[in-house]
Amino acid sequence: MSSTRQKEEYLEEIREACLKFNFFDAEDAVEKALGANVPSAQIRDCFTRIMSDACKKWETREYCLPHLYALTSINEAIHGLLEPPAEIKGKVIIATMGSMHYFGKQLVKCLLMNDGFELYDLGETVLPLMVIEKVKEVKPDIICLSAL
Repeated sequence: MSSTRQKEEYLEEIREACLKFNFFDAEDAVEKALGANVPSAQIRDCFTRIMSDACKKWETREYCLPHLYALTSINEAIHGLLEPPAEIKGKVIIATMGSMHYFGKQLVKCLLMNDGFELYDLGETVLPLMVIEKVKEVKPDIICLSAL
């Protein structure tokens, strides 16, 4: 197991790669951290802090939507490298009824994934019947929908 200092160095490397919006460096940093036995839970927490910091930068207009979009894309891709959370906090169905809300859905999805929820993303421009069928199948704890 890596020392606390070494773990923090791995997490900082992940953070730096993400804040440079470099997918490949972020992926490499995550793989190195996992190879050094940094727990997936700590890496998920790191991504939650990165997204939180990015949202603050968006509020101050230091970042714009493409910055946030890049980070959600990195987060979602790297999530597949991590071990599943030890405990699933609940099941969530997420969808939009129109493509206009795609980015907001992606941001919420990343935060929920990092927090240990099991997500079922139905995508964009989803018909109500598709949501109803998935609810019957999955029996979610939370349903996140966005529509105009």
